[in-house]
Amino acid sequence: MQRTVDFKLPHFFNYPPYFTLQPVRETREKQVQLWKELILDYCRSQKMYIISLEEDFPLFSNPKIERSLSYEAKEVFLAALVSEGLFCTTLNL
Repeated sequence: MQRTVDFKLPHFFNYPPYFTLQPVRETREKQVQLWKELILDYCRSQKMYIISLEEDFPLFSNPKIERSLSYEAKEVFLAALVSEGLFCTTLNL
């Protein structure tokens, strides 16, 4: 899956700590909120309706800064979307 030229990535996407789950509660809450918004914006722009933890998803890695989300981080961000009813629970979380 290719990232389209039309999609503008937010500034935090190039900030390495956002690819690691943050240990401080307030920071993690902000991190989760930013990732939820990014995932939703991207999926809307690409007309995507399913995300799999097992498949490549272009937002979950950034080759420019050589960072990728861990499986646990992907689970946290997608589970937050599922818990708000924004994604289907059939994501095998």
